[in-house]
Amino acid sequence: MEEVPGVRYQVGGGIRFTEDIDDLMMAGAARVVVGTRAVTDDKWFARVCERYSDRVIAAVDVKQDEILIHGWQASSGKQLLEWAKRADGMGIGGFLYTDVSKEGRLQGANIQGVEVLVKHVKKPVIASGGVRHIADLKRLAEANAWGAVVGMAAYTGSLDLAEAYKTFRGAPDKR
Repeated sequence: MEEVPGVRYQVGGGIRFTEDIDDLMMAGAARVVVGTRAVTDDKWFARVCERYSDRVIAAVDVKQDEILIHGWQASSGKQLLEWAKRADGMGIGGFLYTDVSKEGRLQGANIQGVEVLVKHVKKPVIASGGVRHIADLKRLAEANAWGAVVGMAAYTGSLDLAEAYKTFRGAPDKR
């Protein structure tokens, strides 16, 4: 990966080793998103958080308040709020909350799930899954989500990216 001046990006997906995080940070990544190993290896994740602090985002892929791992293929056996409260104290940069029952379906974001997580952690929460249009983004902002992933909505055109940019450009960070 080549660093591009003025462009900030985060990287996630399949990151399981400290060396991978080192390489990504050296290549210019602003943040690294860690999922499965963050949830399954508390000691390793604590060391990563100590080393990179706010540049590490914990991906929590959730179905009915249970964190899924290995690309949503297996249960971690951990409940979202219990795990998130512990992780919140590790000095991480925030959480990427994905409601896997909504992901890619354009059926509306899980506003209630985001609200609950935001109320129980101090770090920022980025919402993912179900965003359809600008109304979903406004509701997520009202729920104090720090940001949102708009993949399918942007891909299909159901979300007007120019309108979203105008609406949220310069919006104050509530955290």
